[in-house]
Amino acid sequence: MAEPLLTTLAVSGLIDPAEAARAEAALRKLDPAAQITVALEQGLVSVRSDRTADALCAALEAEGFAAAPSRRRPRRLTFDRVAPIIGRAVLFALLWTVLGAIGGFGAALLNMAINPQCGAGDSGGCAMAIPAIAVLFAMFGAALGALVTLVRGVLRVLRAPV
Repeated sequence: MAEPLLTTLAVSGLIDPAEAARAEAALRKLDPAAQITVALEQGLVSVRSDRTADALCAALEAEGFAAAPSRRRPRRLTFDRVAPIIGRAVLFALLWTVLGAIGGFGAALLNMAINPQCGAGDSGGCAMAIPAIAVLFAMFGAALGALVTLVRGVLRVLRAPV
């Protein structure tokens, strides 16, 4: 017996979970052994079946849906797709930690140079602010670097063509 093929169908009319269940029931009437996945937001139905795409579309059209084969498949975030994103996020967090610390150190020195209170009298507070500002900028840089990298990576995976 032949291996069932994965067919992705673009289906209009999938507006809520009840319609998705109705579409799935129509496909189950045609092939009870089919593996069906409905991506409601994208309007896609993936069917692993030995039936042809035309037969699957006809079954959906008999229930009032407009269906056509699609080359686009719903993306899922699996470990093999997410692991490199997490690795990049850690690396960018480290990079932005260093850049944030350097920027914070520079900002603290600039504060000492232009703040008139730092040159008058006891300026120990201004000198003590240098490491505090550097650490604060480093923490902010790490969080921002990791967050931006994670969001961009996940969006890239979800939007990538199959």
